[in-house]
Amino acid sequence: MLGNLILVATALIVGAILYGVWAYTNLMGKRDRVLNAWAQIDTQLKHRHDVIRDMVTAIRGYLQHDHQILENVSRDRLNAIQAGSNVPQRAMAENTLTQSVRTIFTLVDAYPALKENVAVQPLQENLEKTEERLAVSREFYNDAAREYDAALTRFPGVLMAERLGLETAVVFNLDNPPERIRPWVLR
Repeated sequence: MLGNLILVATALIVGAILYGVWAYTNLMGKRDRVLNAWAQIDTQLKHRHDVIRDMVTAIRGYLQHDHQILENVSRDRLNAIQAGSNVPQRAMAENTLTQSVRTIFTLVDAYPALKENVAVQPLQENLEKTEERLAVSREFYNDAAREYDAALTRFPGVLMAERLGLETAVVFNLDNPPERIRPWVLR
């Protein structure tokens, strides 16, 4: 009888340890998925910033009297880059940059020679494709962040989160995503 009791107690202890290891591994996997998803967003944003820089360079000669607009775009691009991995600040900076880019494309539409420029058209298309990839990456990140946050609020994640110093992930929202993708292409 005592032998059976020791066997049951040992099985319960081993079971609890295995469950703890599984729960920890599961939680860390969800955290890693969030980090990986953010890296994908960051890659798309870096590409977006490069394309915007190239757009500013390509149209600078055409918009000499509208140089303030180009300076604003360059400043907003730099602010977005400097926001780094702080998700709320990055979202705010990217939204501001989006507004500046919309201003550029309004001007591009106003200048027929610029609109037909062979250097500008591929950049517009590249930016459109980048925005589409960014939307997919943002959706993947937000799904991963919500799943991770939910795991942190459920047992046993809630117990582990405090002990491990884990913080919730912040979703990455941008203003009017459908308008971002094709603000200047709907001609």
